[in-house]
Amino acid sequence: MPHRCLAFYLTTIALVSPAWAQDGDGHGHSRPPREIAAARTTEPITLDSRLDEPIWRTAPAATDFIQQQPKEGEPATQRTEVRFLVAQDALYVGARMYDDEGRTGVVSRLVRRDGSRLWCRALGRSLDPSAPEASAIFVFSDASERIAAAQALRASEALYRNLVATSNDLIWSLDLERRWTYLNPLAAQRIYGCAVEELVGKPLTDRSAQAVRERDAAVFGRVMTGEQVFDYETRHTRRDGSYVDLSFNATALRDANGGVIGATGTAHDVSEQKRAAAALHESVEKLRLAVDAADLYYWEWELRTDKLSWGRDPGGLIGRPDERSHLYPDFRDMVHPEDRERYLAAGRAALASGEPYAAEFRVVTRDGEVRWISAHGSVLRLPEGGAAKMIGVSQDITERKRQEEEVRFLAYHDTLTGLPNRRLLDDRMRQAVYLAQRRDVRVAALLIDLDDFKQVNDALGHRAGDAVLREVAQRLSACMRKSDTLARQGGDEFVALLPDLQRESDCQFVAEKALRALEPEFHVEGRVFRIGASIGISIYPSDASDGETLLRNADVAMYRAKQLGRNQYQFYGH
Repeated sequence: MPHRCLAFYLTTIALVSPAWAQDGDGHGHSRPPREIAAARTTEPITLDSRLDEPIWRTAPAATDFIQQQPKEGEPATQRTEVRFLVAQDALYVGARMYDDEGRTGVVSRLVRRDGSRLWCRALGRSLDPSAPEASAIFVFSDASERIAAAQALRASEALYRNLVATSNDLIWSLDLERRWTYLNPLAAQRIYGCAVEELVGKPLTDRSAQAVRERDAAVFGRVMTGEQVFDYETRHTRRDGSYVDLSFNATALRDANGGVIGATGTAHDVSEQKRAAAALHESVEKLRLAVDAADLYYWEWELRTDKLSWGRDPGGLIGRPDERSHLYPDFRDMVHPEDRERYLAAGRAALASGEPYAAEFRVVTRDGEVRWISAHGSVLRLPEGGAAKMIGVSQDITERKRQEEEVRFLAYHDTLTGLPNRRLLDDRMRQAVYLAQRRDVRVAALLIDLDDFKQVNDALGHRAGDAVLREVAQRLSACMRKSDTLARQGGDEFVALLPDLQRESDCQFVAEKALRALEPEFHVEGRVFRIGASIGISIYPSDASDGETLLRNADVAMYRAKQLGRNQYQFYGH
């Protein structure tokens, strides 16, 4: 059997003491040393091909290379006596380890005396080319950095492979024919619902939805010309026929000469975002339709810029068409002067407290029209707590206000004549008596009952009678002062309330004026009627101490006037 040689696959050499050579191998065999040639830059080490005769001598530079230190008590000259022991797991081959010139390269790891390990590169040559298996010489150089770099590269490659394999995004590449050449398996399975093998080699456009197939071909055609594409959104089909929305980033793949050989990039599944965006759009559209159906106008007031923006044309609200954005002071100046301070106070209170904002106010349009607006809003605050903006809706409530005013008017006025009714008369009576007490003035109540009114109803019916009553109300109203109140108490009875009288004769003047106003004939449906009135007068405080008594005493005086011949007035206290 030929001698075994230290092979290319040598992995570990352990450092042992020079005393090992004197002690033998532990089995009673002596081991003569073999000297090693010395070199200044690299250390040739002569190795016997027989493992039972290890080499233990080397030059000082080689000793420094492996940081060999003499043991305590050893002479310093023995520092050059170094012995290497081949580890038990070393592999050996025959003479074929040598190349045609008898050289080979081996990367080995040495174990120093202190137990640390050193990666080395060993270059070997047989001493006798004709008998390469007899002996050889090796030169060792430090390969630690190269090995460390190779290990880091392998670790980096493993990390990259793991990142690609576990990425939720699709990582892909195409050839010039736009056929898949690579897809990361997990992402491909999740996105397309099939194994990579079903995709590789197939055109990308096979997965494009019919509606976007031509567009996909055009976009990836541009990538093949060197153009980069980012955030290109498209729709592909899964294996089960369902759709998946993808956002592609793509760039051209180039060879060493810069020529385009394909494309690579990533694709992110944006199906959920698309569904959420569609749902949000639907919700916003429904809200817009609801706002429009309710005739509401959405607005935002940006406090920092004082900009007021409208969600739709506010022309129907404020009479300024196509002005969806303008400064808040411009709108503030449109608010009716009588309502402006109340309007501003409501806004200040909402901004200070953060409570919801609500106000009803009037605006004056460019053409002078007055409109009522109802506004409701909420304050949006900055993270630090300050107010950022106010958002809300406004509505034209002009018609509602008109209806409310009409209802309120009907509640306090006679529907036939439009004069105040008994409810409003009682309220004004209380106010007049209260002010008279404070100012030491008089209040007079005149109860006016029409004479011969029954003849109209009997002759022409109630419709004609109603017409006469309306004309009577107009004639009597013309006799009153601005501070007076003329009310229809019911039937053909009217009450005139005269506050702030300085003299009793003042009410006498009004009574005479009323009688004269009724003297002209009434023409109704071709008929002519003469209608007079009997008037009873009661004065506060001489005739009564409260409004109810005042009216009751005026009624007594009125009946006295009728008894005395009608078409005249009488005082209660006279």
